[in-house]
Amino acid sequence: GVFGIVEGRETRVRLQLLNEPTAAYLRARQLHSTQKFRRRRDGTTELTMTVRGTAELVHWILGLGPYVRVLA
Repeated sequence: GVFGIVEGRETRVRLQLLNEPTAAYLRARQLHSTQKFRRRRDGTTELTMTVRGTAELVHWILGLGPYVRVLA
């Protein structure tokens, strides 16, 4: 359940992927064993996963820049 190598408390993460190229890129990869993608009514994609530890996840999200919005 760890995202990367740094373990922490369990956290449910919800990300809104703001464009289709980013969503397609991430759908094609196994980021985490709990990842789930869902198409939203507004046409964007929501990615959810439950991870243990967010230290490395924060840096990964920041690397996606303007193409992702953190919902939870």
